[in-house]
Amino acid sequence: MPKDKVAIVTGASRGIGRSIALALAGEGARIVAVDLGLPETEALVAEIKAVGGEALAVQMVIGNRSAITFDPRQPMITLTSGITMDMANTALGTPWNQALWTMAVVLLVISVTFVVVVRRLSRRREVG
Repeated sequence: MPKDKVAIVTGASRGIGRSIALALAGEGARIVAVDLGLPETEALVAEIKAVGGEALAVQMVIGNRSAITFDPRQPMITLTSGITMDMANTALGTPWNQALWTMAVVLLVISVTFVVVVRRLSRRREVG
């Protein structure tokens, strides 16, 4: 059933998410492996690719976890979580607050563009 389909698997670096990602990849699905721990997710992607599958690792935080650090120099911080946490701690109208809002809008535009491009490519692939 998942042959030539894309599966987005959250929590993919361990446990049930990892098992689901491996099972779907074994059936021919292309996997987007999403998790907080990028090294573990990249290891899963390497494992899928080693057996001929197609996969992509994405680091993402869903929700506001206590594991998110407040220092953007630390590797566990993600761009979106850093922006949103800092937005609440700056005074409205300050240059830093304006910069944060600008980055948030730019990220939104990039995300929407990416979604539109992927959908168009998927439709083109189905037609062709």
